[in-house]
Amino acid sequence: MIGGLNRCDSVKTMITHCNVSSRCAAPGGAALEMQQSCPFGMSPARPPGLIQSNPPKCLLHVSPFMTTAVSIPSFPYHCQEREPVLLTEHLAHEESAISSPCREAGESIPVIPSELGRLLLEKSLRRDGRFSFCEGSGIIEFVECNENLILDAQGDQELKENRVAIRSGKREKSNTEISQGGQGPVPCKIRPSDNGCSKTLSSSSQENGLVAGTNRRHIGTEGLVHALERAEQLFSVSDLLQFVQKCRENKDLTLAFRLYQHICRTGLESDKLVGNHLVPMFVDCGDLLKASQVFRRLICQNEHSWSFLILGYCLEGNLQHALKLYDEMKKTNIKPSSFTFVGLLNACVANRNLEVGRSVHEEIKEKGFAEDVLVGNSLIDMYMKCGFLNEAEKVFEGLPVQDVVSWTALLAGYVEFDLSQEALTFYHKMQSKAISSNAVTMALAMKASRIVCDTDQGRIIHSEAVKKGYEGDLTLSNSILSLYAKCSCVDDAHYVFDKLPDRDVVSWNTMIVAHTEHGNFQEALECYEQMQIAKIVPDSWTMSSMLKVCASLGALEQGKELHNKSLQLGLADNVSVVNSLIDFYGRCGWMPESRMVFEKLVNKDVISWTALIAGYAEHGQVDEALDNFMKMQENGFAPNAVTYSCALKACCASGVHDGARTLHMDVVKMGLDSEETVINTLINVYATFGSLIDAEAVFERMPARCVVSWTALIGGYVDCGYNIDALKYFEKMQAGQISPNFVTYAYILKACGSIGAVEKGREFHLEIAWDGFESDPSVGSALINMYAQCGSLSEACEVFNDLLTRDITVWSSMMKAYALNHQGYDAVHCFKDMLQQGLKPDVVTFTCLLTACSHAGLIQEGLEYFKLMREKYGFAPTNEHYSCIVDLLGRSGELLEAEKFIETFTVTQEDAWAALLTACKTHGDVDLGMRCFEQLMQKDPEDAAWYTLMTDILTGAGRWEDALKIETFRKHVEAKKMPATAWIEIDRQVHRFMVGDEQNEDILAAVRALNLRLKDEGHVPNLNLDVRPVSDHKKEEALCEHAEKLAIAFGLLNTPQGTSLRVSKNLRMCADCHNASKIISRMERREIILRDDCCMHHFIDGSCVCGDMF
Repeated sequence: MIGGLNRCDSVKTMITHCNVSSRCAAPGGAALEMQQSCPFGMSPARPPGLIQSNPPKCLLHVSPFMTTAVSIPSFPYHCQEREPVLLTEHLAHEESAISSPCREAGESIPVIPSELGRLLLEKSLRRDGRFSFCEGSGIIEFVECNENLILDAQGDQELKENRVAIRSGKREKSNTEISQGGQGPVPCKIRPSDNGCSKTLSSSSQENGLVAGTNRRHIGTEGLVHALERAEQLFSVSDLLQFVQKCRENKDLTLAFRLYQHICRTGLESDKLVGNHLVPMFVDCGDLLKASQVFRRLICQNEHSWSFLILGYCLEGNLQHALKLYDEMKKTNIKPSSFTFVGLLNACVANRNLEVGRSVHEEIKEKGFAEDVLVGNSLIDMYMKCGFLNEAEKVFEGLPVQDVVSWTALLAGYVEFDLSQEALTFYHKMQSKAISSNAVTMALAMKASRIVCDTDQGRIIHSEAVKKGYEGDLTLSNSILSLYAKCSCVDDAHYVFDKLPDRDVVSWNTMIVAHTEHGNFQEALECYEQMQIAKIVPDSWTMSSMLKVCASLGALEQGKELHNKSLQLGLADNVSVVNSLIDFYGRCGWMPESRMVFEKLVNKDVISWTALIAGYAEHGQVDEALDNFMKMQENGFAPNAVTYSCALKACCASGVHDGARTLHMDVVKMGLDSEETVINTLINVYATFGSLIDAEAVFERMPARCVVSWTALIGGYVDCGYNIDALKYFEKMQAGQISPNFVTYAYILKACGSIGAVEKGREFHLEIAWDGFESDPSVGSALINMYAQCGSLSEACEVFNDLLTRDITVWSSMMKAYALNHQGYDAVHCFKDMLQQGLKPDVVTFTCLLTACSHAGLIQEGLEYFKLMREKYGFAPTNEHYSCIVDLLGRSGELLEAEKFIETFTVTQEDAWAALLTACKTHGDVDLGMRCFEQLMQKDPEDAAWYTLMTDILTGAGRWEDALKIETFRKHVEAKKMPATAWIEIDRQVHRFMVGDEQNEDILAAVRALNLRLKDEGHVPNLNLDVRPVSDHKKEEALCEHAEKLAIAFGLLNTPQGTSLRVSKNLRMCADCHNASKIISRMERREIILRDDCCMHHFIDGSCVCGDMF
């Protein structure tokens, strides 16, 4: 091996930087072209950033006695006037165009550093420093990679004599003799030629126990150090250069200093050949100061050492010093090489100094390197990375030969400038020019495909990579992984990942992120565990991604372990990891820990503050969220779009309407009113406050609306009860070719359930299945709720049974469906099945379960589960839980027990008292009802529902005057009643009926006719429900025009006999409508399914499943 190159590689050698004839004739009349070389050892240890290309060609002479080609000058010349050793490294795997009579057909030509051999031969044999080559003379060559010299008979005899002199210690050599080619040779291992086969080892090598030839290249570092320390005689120059190259390859500074000390002891440190290789050695080993010192001590500094020293300063980022060295180099009349300019251009890239880069470009033109492919590629890279795409394209077009590196450099620029589509077009153009792409080119094209999410193009590139055998290239494989991960092809990503022979941290990170982005958090966790087993050390990206996974899973313990792991890895000050920790603890509700991590972070950024504010806002600590929002700005951090979104959510949670409007104005001032994150949050905030006009105004001003924007507006309409408007906006969204996501479907299914639009719900169910969201647990829960609210419990059960993945939300939704339809025992069985599946219930699960027990009258079971929730699972009861128990006791007639329960647990919210007031209405308890009413007046005197319930209780007891006083008091405090509204779906069209609206005469006539038939069936209108001082006729007319009666009459008119009617109402049914609906179901022989804000009513054959408990 020579200079780090395998002899199996097709590498051609030549002499450069000396006067060589442009064409040399071989004895047989043959002439061969050969690639120009690069400085000895430069290619094997090429610094990162250098772009290698195909160099120009010159002609070589070939002798029938040679085993390889050697560059032959056609005239005598003086040794000291020539430049030192230069080798070339061809592009990997390129086939050699030179054949050899001593090698089999198709076998690669070995690396032959003929220039080094010739130079060593001259220094060793010619006391006068001269050596003449002429046709017919003996040929010098390095055989295989042993760097042993083969000489003619005359030179062989003279060399033997010199070797004897060296071994006997009869001669010492001064530095001056070495540099001037004076008395005595540099010790070299030499031998006569014997059919091109190595036989003899140097005595020096044998005495020091070194293995000759190729094995010498593979001597271990310890063995080399030992050999240097034991060496009593001089190593050959060839040996020393091999040792230098070993230091460079291993970047072993310690070994480099030992070798340098040894060379200094022999007096060769200022030798032109050895010294000029010491400079690159120290540059590659990272000691630029020592390299500069060695360089300044050199008697004869050549282009090789100048270029590497300049390159060293370039790589260090010291562009000014590199330019100063270049100016000094020009004053010494040493001509720069292409590598000199490459180093300067790379330094310009590192410093983003386009001005100097342009100056270097002019220098390149002046020195005649404009058409050099290696320099041209670096120019393309420089202009691209400095942001001048047009200049890079001009350089590319001006290159006489555009190799794969040229195309790749320009392709990299397109990708870096986010011109992914142009990059793919350029890649196709490259293929049309029959330029064979390499692994780097494919990786860039794959990245462009990933950015535009062009899976088809990615698969084509993947197939091409497999054909070319690049499957083992880790960078390309990671690019393929990233494409499949981003484009939702997780299975394909897994296939590529499993096929990788080696996986680095990037490979594992890509798979973890793929699972995380698609919500497969458990798979991401398992992937991390496998990564640990494979002993891959996580990096900051790994830790940040896994903390996000733990936050999504609520895996507090695993997150704490990751926290400790990050400390062990020295990532305590890594801003990305610490920000993820702040976010993790915040999302898990551990705000003290989140705050502690935040306070320890020295270099806080906007993301740090935003993560802390988000944690406070998410868990209802709105004051802390808004306080930190102010402190953040006081500390000089300008909020970004996400920060404003968190602050807006905090205002929304606290009900600070004016604060949200103030933040809206700040957003406009900061120029963030076009940011989707802020706009979507503003829509949601205004919708939550009920300001749908403002929400729609923000929405209409959006330049481009994404699915999140549409979903925010649709969700606002649904939450405010404008379900029909929500359905209309959903249709507009689809007309605009915006595909819904699972959140959009969840909202639109909620809208269908709220108005009983089961037919539309079924249509959306088909769309969901078509779009592949049916298996999503959140969408499955929405489907169950929709069917349950529409009274179709059987379809809700089908959805539940078809779900492959059932999380706690799905099970809770199914229990809620049973509760709503008065199937308490089924809800209890569902809860038990869930426990058998190993799932742990949450607070919502117990709310659904207690509601089911309440509606079914399961007193004992409800109380047991309430106790189980507190004692076994450790959940503190919420207001919903207390209300369920009060409702459970109240429906069972245990009114005093219910009141005692409220007082015992000091329930302060109005929900529990409202449930007890409802029970008082059912059981006619006026005194307890009045106590409940007084409690509710203290909490919320403007809610008209309390007045309506208390009025019903008083009228039911015949206390008309007291009922009238309650009604008068309601009007006095301006507690406005919500207009009663009912909806019915017929032929997939939803029709709305609101009390007070002008109704169609046909419907009014149908209602009056229906009322007459009800009277014939024995129904007596309950006029006592109307306490207004009007006539009974007016009261009866008002009862006939209740919203649910209008909807039922419309349904009877527009559906065939026997069709079930589904009606939804926004308020609780009155007793008169409930009784009338029972008679209509018997009279019309129809099932009437009516859902109000209390429960589901199934009227069948004159009875209701609610048992008149509503």
